[in-house]
Amino acid sequence: MVSSVFSLPYPTPLDGLHGTHGGHAALREYIGDEANRLVETAVSSGIARDGQFNPLLLQGATGTGKTLLAELIFAHWQKADGQFQSTTGVEFARQYAQAVDLQAVDAWREQYRECTGLVLDGVEALDAKPAAQKELISTIDELLVNDGQLVVTASSLPVRNPGLFPQLASRLSSGLLVSLAAPGTHAQQCLLRKLLDQRNLELDETAWQALAQWCQQQSP
Repeated sequence: MVSSVFSLPYPTPLDGLHGTHGGHAALREYIGDEANRLVETAVSSGIARDGQFNPLLLQGATGTGKTLLAELIFAHWQKADGQFQSTTGVEFARQYAQAVDLQAVDAWREQYRECTGLVLDGVEALDAKPAAQKELISTIDELLVNDGQLVVTASSLPVRNPGLFPQLASRLSSGLLVSLAAPGTHAQQCLLRKLLDQRNLELDETAWQALAQWCQQQSP
């Protein structure tokens, strides 16, 4: 492996987070390189919940690994003592609306505001949902006061998202922002080799080079 490439694997066992693709177990491992070196430090701190980077905001385009990293952190949390929650922006808004309809907001709030760690994947889903955004602002405030760790993913910078309240964007940006880059050539090649090994597939050198070149051409 090239020295600039690093790996962040899921804990074993994966406690139900291990997906499958085409009958094969998905590769539950983040492969990064020099462009994403900050990821190692940020994820380690998030897993440890040491308060060094809180909130931890993982921002990047589709395919850069932000959801994978958030799930990885949550998988490690599940092996520790505490109450941990993982949700998506879509689900947070849906649950809140349902709790309002059922007049059960207080009971619903407890699971998020009193937890040890919270992962929210895809905060941009709260665009044009002012009530859910206000609820999330209050949730963040109480969570941080209680020393709970917050990990959020976003496809764009919250401060540049006109659909988010400035108060919410500022809170999400008050910790550490990790802007994820697409994997470079060496990281791509390492990922390809791991996927091939996982499926017990072998390619001759010509086929391997052609596949590696195609993947490189798909990179943004």
